Amino acid sequence: MPFLNGCRRFRSHIHSLKLLSAGIVTFVILSSPLLLFSLQLFITRTGSAPTYGIQGLNLILETFVQMSGFGVNIAVFVMMILFIGGTIQAFRTEVNKGVFLVLLIVLIFGISYLLSFKMPMIPRYLISLSIVFFMGIALSYRLFYSFWRSKAVVYGLIVLLVIISIPTLSGYYSGYSKEDWKGFSTALQQKSMPGDIIISVPGYISQPLDYYYSSTKAQTKEYGATTANDLNMVMTENKNSTKYFIVTGDITAADPNGDAILWIRNNTRLVGTDVTQQIYLFTNS
Repeated sequence: MPFLNGCRRFRSHIHSLKLLSAGIVTFVILSSPLLLFSLQLFITRTGSAPTYGIQGLNLILETFVQMSGFGVNIAVFVMMILFIGGTIQAFRTEVNKGVFLVLLIVLIFGISYLLSFKMPMIPRYLISLSIVFFMGIALSYRLFYSFWRSKAVVYGLIVLLVIISIPTLSGYYSGYSKEDWKGFSTALQQKSMPGDIIISVPGYISQPLDYYYSSTKAQTKEYGATTANDLNMVMTENKNSTKYFIVTGDITAADPNGDAILWIRNNTRLVGTDVTQQIYLFTNS
């Protein structure tokens, strides 16, 4: 009988492995275009030393800071205490749950730590960790409930989290958190004239610009430039046209040597910014 029971369990495990293997193969086939693109992007990003981002342990610390409220010290402290308490409670309730939370954190941060020295890494790349982080915080109510068996503890914890979140949320939703490309594009449309040259520095910021700005309607020409050599080429090809240079902080990452910034400083003058003062408009006229 023990032998027969063992055979049944073995067949059951084999059947489960077959289902798991079929699922993995199906996932790989359906996701192959995305996986191929991700692999190509990974090779590109790791092909040279990172020119921006956060490295090492600072990446881990800054990720927790941003998930807790973007530098509000009391919020970071409270959130971390609640997360630690929730993780401890997960181990007390069911060891597997605690292991699951800790394992996810360790694996993701461990891989990110190593990658930060090979490619640009910033906390928003680890946004998936917020799910684990807030799961741990949510579990912390059990820790308090074990000492004070009252629903008021749960409600009080919810109120505390709301109060902690108010400063961050009010600031986030009452103003701009990123570049105002819509407002900037409207101002550029009014300022530029037919035949003018619009140059994005670095070149890839033309993507958010073109979402709101149409060079066809404005009857202008658009170019992209990242280095001083790129800027010289644009100037040589369009000697008699008025040129507007759109510059963002991305240029420090795209051209870490600073040649493009020096070129802008020596050959243009500032004529405007967006309301967030993160998009700068220069001209050569």
